Amino acid sequence: MISDESQKIQQEAFARHEEEHPELLERVKEPNEKTILPGIGIGALSEGRMKGYIRLYPHDYIVEEVTPKEEVITIDRALSSKTPLPKEGENTIYCDLVKYGKGHFDALRDVAKSLGTDTKKIGHADMKEKNAITAQKIALRHIPLETIEKSTIPGVSIRNCVQGKGTIQQGELKGNRFTIFVRTEGEVDEDWLYERLAELQLDGYLNYFSLERFGGLRLINHKLGVYILRGEFEKAVKEALCYSSDYDTELVRMKREEARDEYPDFEKIEEIFSEFPVLFHMELELIAELKKHPDDYKKALLGVPHHVTKWGRAYSNYLFNAYLSGQKKQGNAIPDCIPLLFSEKREDVVLYKPWLHQHKVEHFQKNLKALPYVFRFKRTMQKTKIYPEVFGAVVVPGGVILSFELPKGASATTFLMNLFELYEGEPVPSWVHTEKYDIKDSIGTGSVKEGIATIPKIEDKNTA
Repeated sequence: MISDESQKIQQEAFARHEEEHPELLERVKEPNEKTILPGIGIGALSEGRMKGYIRLYPHDYIVEEVTPKEEVITIDRALSSKTPLPKEGENTIYCDLVKYGKGHFDALRDVAKSLGTDTKKIGHADMKEKNAITAQKIALRHIPLETIEKSTIPGVSIRNCVQGKGTIQQGELKGNRFTIFVRTEGEVDEDWLYERLAELQLDGYLNYFSLERFGGLRLINHKLGVYILRGEFEKAVKEALCYSSDYDTELVRMKREEARDEYPDFEKIEEIFSEFPVLFHMELELIAELKKHPDDYKKALLGVPHHVTKWGRAYSNYLFNAYLSGQKKQGNAIPDCIPLLFSEKREDVVLYKPWLHQHKVEHFQKNLKALPYVFRFKRTMQKTKIYPEVFGAVVVPGGVILSFELPKGASATTFLMNLFELYEGEPVPSWVHTEKYDIKDSIGTGSVKEGIATIPKIEDKNTA
């Protein structure tokens, strides 16, 4: 877990560079959907989509969890402030966790620190986005109610506490309801928008894995997965530390080039990355293991199993995307569900044989025996299509506000890709309008202002 000290070190480092060399914080190359998406296996989207930019501000992107009982945990829902006294055996307090512009694990870390508990003891069903306002149910065990009520956590509000038993397991949700402001290059034609939304509800859309699964704009996770599945463990380590994407900032590119020049001197590479301990947290975790096992890359990788698993799954996600794109382009019928790569059934793996041969990973099952317990071979069926439930769409000056619900595991950005050619992050295109809206109020589902009013230390520049 990233410490407060690490956050402080990185903030100070960025401040120095912004003052002394601001040009180093610019991306080497501007992100472009047409070059990015084929690299993660996505290649069958319709042409001529209008350009749309998302997440200029956190309040442009709202995620509200839908529980298995179809209760929507809203950012603006405020129930009675009085919590009934617990009954015998009720050692859990269920609360709504609302966060603003904060990473999921950062929020859990801050909650755990404030309440004197461990993040592993906080029950939650799903990870939520960082540059957004999100609401979800959490479960806190063996923590006095008065401790929760007195807590003050920047960027986080804990509200609507109810006593109960048990906890919340990963995946224990129906889905998520999204309210998103897409800032468009031109004016959106309402007739086209409503017709296209109706088509997506009726016919569904391909359930591609989105960019987040592949390491964001670094676009590396699935490539590292290939090296792992080949058994090329040193290659995976070297590229995890040194590979630089075309979409990195000049500063990050320079740091990774320095690391490549010093490889395999892990002490010096650690010094290079330590200036930005949050940005390079994965690399620093890996280096810590490499210092313990400098001549054994397999053992070092076994020390960071969560990263290795993520890389392997990213390659599996790439294959899923590539299969869907290929079938769509060829006009072939696509089954409702298909198995992902790490299945114990041989016939499931045959589905991906052309890519396994192309990437020289036909014998990945044998190679992965060197990493016991990191990968588990169990059949997982993945839906090939998602059918969104659209609640509303409002065209406003500068873009369109959409309200829709997706089942658990489905990506909102994948849905939006079927409407717009998406942009986000830096640099912000010149055509992006900067108007601020209370998007829940605009679409008639509540109020962003009311929802964030109780969240401590919200900066004025980011409020609606």
